[in-house]
Order: sequence, then C-alpha cells, then structure tokens
Amino acid sequence: MVQDRKKVIGAVNTITYGLYVITSIGNENKVNGQISNTVFQITSVPLRIALGINKKNYTYELIKESGVFAINILKQSQLSMIPIFGLKSGRDINKFENIKYHTEITNSPIFDDILSWMDCRVIKDMTIDCGTHSLFIADVLDGSIVSVEEPLTYKYYRENRTK
Repeated sequence: MVQDRKKVIGAVNTITYGLYVITSIGNENKVNGQISNTVFQITSVPLRIALGINKKNYTYELIKESGVFAINILKQSQLSMIPIFGLKSGRDINKFENIKYHTEITNSPIFDDILSWMDCRVIKDMTIDCGTHSLFIADVLDGSIVSVEEPLTYKYYRENRTK
C-alpha cells in the first residue's frame, strides 16, 4: 500500500522517457495507432524492444492479432499528434486521415514526418501479462532516423500541453 500517493506519483513522474506513436495492422488490413511512453531496448544482440500497451486499446487488439507493430518516435515539434493518437479511439475515427505514411516489412504504418522509426515483430510466446497492460517483446526488423530534431519526451509534453 502506497503511503502518500501524491508524493509517490511525483517521484514516478521524474522517470525520463519519450512519447511514441505505436502503429499496427490487423489481419483484415485495419490500421491504428496510439501514444505510448513504454518502449525500451531489451537486448542489442539480437536487437529486441519491449513495448507496454493497455489491453483495452484497439492497437493492443491489432498487435495481438497480427504480431507486428511499428514505433514512430515523435519530434518535440509534434505535440499536435498527442490529441489524435492519445485521446481518441481508432474504433471511432480514422486517425490516419491526414497523416502521410508508408509501410515497410510488417505493413504497420510508419509516418513520413517523424524523428525515427522501427518496424517490429513480436516474438512467439514473449508477451507478458502485467494486469491492465501487456508487455510485448519484439525483434526489431528495420528502422531509420528521419530527422535530427529533439525527441518529444513525456516531461516536455507535461510542461507544454495546453491546459
């Protein structure tokens, strides 16, 4: 039991991490994307990434179905992506209506205007149930740096979002 939740949340908020748009494609070619702040490298050889996703999210369903996803690493100048990919459901709207993107190995959407991207395939039997979320462990199949701008961090978002 947490002694002083507000104090503990303050401590948790000092953890540094980025904001990413995780995209995936389902077996019927349905695409979706969502904001995530839980992406981290697990190993360098083989190159593997871990991704945490809420089980209630549509993107989670697509990743479970197809076993693939792309990580779109946002630039600091892309705060406008947060309301689209973080506050709305792809079950209700087409989040990609005004987004230019392409696909690579997994056919998951990769934004044309982005800091960098990685195309990933979930390793069989490497999904960990974490309660409300699942942790997917995936091989990085491809990726590229697109821009040299500053990455969008969760701290920057908290300090600069419109109140």
